[in-house]
Amino acid sequence: MSLDLSALRPCFMKRSSPPGPGGLMGDSMPKSLLLIGADRHVLRACGDLGIDVTVVYGTSAKEFGLPPFPDEARHVYVEDQQNIDSILTGLYREGLGAYPFDAVYTSDEGAVIASAAVGRHFGTRAISMKTAVNFRDKSVQKQIVRNAGIRTARFEVIPDVTSLADDWVFPFESAVVKPIAGAATALTYKVGSRADIEQVAERVRNSRTPQRTFLLEDFNQGQEWQVDGVVHDGELLFLSVGRYGDPFLTVVTEQKPPSMRKYDPVSESWAYDLATPLVRGALKALELDSGIFHMELFHDATQNLLAFGECAARRGGGLTEEEVFHKFGVSLSRCAVQSTLGQVPEISPSVRSATVGSIVLPIVEGTLLSCPSAEEISTLPGAVFAKIDLPVGYVMPEVAQNTVVKLGMVILEADSPADLWKRLDEVLAWFHERLVVIPARVTPSQLRTWEQGICVTRRSGA
Repeated sequence: MSLDLSALRPCFMKRSSPPGPGGLMGDSMPKSLLLIGADRHVLRACGDLGIDVTVVYGTSAKEFGLPPFPDEARHVYVEDQQNIDSILTGLYREGLGAYPFDAVYTSDEGAVIASAAVGRHFGTRAISMKTAVNFRDKSVQKQIVRNAGIRTARFEVIPDVTSLADDWVFPFESAVVKPIAGAATALTYKVGSRADIEQVAERVRNSRTPQRTFLLEDFNQGQEWQVDGVVHDGELLFLSVGRYGDPFLTVVTEQKPPSMRKYDPVSESWAYDLATPLVRGALKALELDSGIFHMELFHDATQNLLAFGECAARRGGGLTEEEVFHKFGVSLSRCAVQSTLGQVPEISPSVRSATVGSIVLPIVEGTLLSCPSAEEISTLPGAVFAKIDLPVGYVMPEVAQNTVVKLGMVILEADSPADLWKRLDEVLAWFHERLVVIPARVTPSQLRTWEQGICVTRRSGA
């Protein structure tokens, strides 16, 4: 079975209050969106809804490879799509400095505050500056959630991780340290002493990253959950609850391929009953009145309790859009566009009974020579959707430094969670058996030996 994303169904459902005059697509609906970052799912949603969209995109997105722009979409190249200077000067340069945008939106974690500022500039609908800060600074976020009475880890802010005070003492038995406003688990480490922090500081210096302010938080025990959903006018309209195969910190530190699955709202309703009150409370405290969100929680199975991890005012990464759509029949990106434009995202879930999950196809150090195509992967038993992110010739680094760097991803469905985890491992093994990577840092002699081995393997048909 393959997942057809070319015709995403409208996500409509009945709600306690109907849309305003004119209906969802009536004459009163605002139809002009400024999108910061070339998000292919949001672009598709704009096309389906007939939205006039202007896309601002930066150098890194351009070099990695942009999705096809709809013919009617304006696109504005800027050097840095997360920088307010780049965004506004780029728009003015293209004669759009006074364009009557009806809303500003981004799914780029690093551009959330910039999108709030651009919205203020144009005097139009956008995430508020206060809410944007609540979702970007992890210390601000955790303090707000803690003040609301929601369980979350103890934490301490390290103003400059490369310049610890002489009398600073490591405050926890075991902890996680990460950038105060990071994303994708980049520069995130498990630590247990001041010496560990000093090693992190050395890595930060060597990487020459401008990130210096870090959050140190008490280590969360338990299973890591992910929650994606839709809220509008303060009402929680949709919730998808799932879990990771391994916590993302384990994935990054031990270089395991991330895997995840969705809980079923019928057969596993206990997970939704447990998560919903916490999610509602956290969103209210963080002042996200309307939009989509991605939240991470920690489940203590011994006490059946949840603790808040962190939350983003955007869709989850990876194949979140595709997974949620396949399991529930709901397009988060379409909902995001509608909510941003002030319209009620009417959601009508159609829940698939199969267990749905995904796994990352991780990079292997060296130069990518060949790998199975997305079309080949999609023919495997249980495969729903596959994506290959890297082109032939791409030089893959020694270690993936965060959860963004990956070769590709695949979604599978199975009859049970146990069958799903088994099939995910089997697909990963199948993929790696067929992956051909030119090894890095080898001598010409070693490369010739490697090449002879590849030729023998191919002749034998293995």
